[in-house]
Amino acid sequence: MNATDLKIGEYEQKLHRIIDTIKNRFETNTKSISDNVKSFRTRIDALEENEKRAIEEIEKLKRSIKEYEKKLLETRDLSILEREKELRRELDDRRSQVDKEVEEIGQLKDLIQKMQAEEKSIEIERKSTQAMVQVRGCITHTGLSIEPISEDEEYDRIRFTYRRLNPARPKITYSFILNIAESSIYSGIREKKNNE
Repeated sequence: MNATDLKIGEYEQKLHRIIDTIKNRFETNTKSISDNVKSFRTRIDALEENEKRAIEEIEKLKRSIKEYEKKLLETRDLSILEREKELRRELDDRRSQVDKEVEEIGQLKDLIQKMQAEEKSIEIERKSTQAMVQVRGCITHTGLSIEPISEDEEYDRIRFTYRRLNPARPKITYSFILNIAESSIYSGIREKKNNE
């Protein structure tokens, strides 16, 4: 094993450590968002259960009001009238409570959507950053250069040139041209140059 191979091995180890660090950072952010989403979903479930109970109580109160209205018509008793007013206030309070809970559920659902969008954005950023680190590592180890070539209007062409592939013969460069047609057909041309 020669010195160049050892250097490449060191670069690969550094590259893997950097990739692991990036991966850990993004996984921590993603886990935090996932935990918050779970917490909000639990809160939504509890609020929906409260809403269901409140609606049942509202229906019960409506029935009670109707009974008291009927009794009031039959007896003309003031205590029944007071009880009816009390029940109506309680009904209004319950309706207000249900409205607030429905609003809170909507806000939590919106927040969950935003957090899920943020989670996707973080994942895309993580993959992009990881890809960039790998490309930089490839550029460092192989002397890779990438350049667009616009010779033909039928194809988009990109030349990839490697200047340090063979440490025993550093003056030889290897390259290939990638042809990309609009029909998504790819073809390549290999080149080898002696730079002496």
